[in-house]
Amino acid sequence: MSKWIKRWEVPSESNSSKFYIVAQDTEGGYGCDCPVWKFRREECKHIERVKREHPKESVLQEYREPSIVLANVKEVTPMPENQLYVPLITLDGIGTHFSATLVYDLMRHGVAWRTCQQRYSIAKRNSKKAIVSYIQAHGRCIYRDIDPGRQASYTIVPLEGETA
Repeated sequence: MSKWIKRWEVPSESNSSKFYIVAQDTEGGYGCDCPVWKFRREECKHIERVKREHPKESVLQEYREPSIVLANVKEVTPMPENQLYVPLITLDGIGTHFSATLVYDLMRHGVAWRTCQQRYSIAKRNSKKAIVSYIQAHGRCIYRDIDPGRQASYTIVPLEGETA
């Protein structure tokens, strides 16, 4: 999941088959995928329209990043009270793929990239984009068996059009 936490589709005024995506970030800022915002970083008419048509939605309540709780689970699992249960990281040969999946899933559930970098000591050469690309290419690696008395086994789950 990226820093963008709310999105709107805004139809183009000049081409009825085209839509622009306006998004709001965790700090209340806006962005758009139109050229005016992408290249000049100026508030465009699409952002103005969202603010005008969705005034109550535009006022963000304070965003609170989910808390990470280590647990005996197969994959990152959302829980009540803004918690994410997170599996322990394995130390065997598949650890890199499993770790990349863990970080990908945390971001997908609203944990900031910076938090993932700090908590899991991600090397600077491993960018957010590289991790997302790796998972998109190879699928998510999750525990198949988490019985404490047995060696961990894994399964690879292909993505179905998801992005972080």
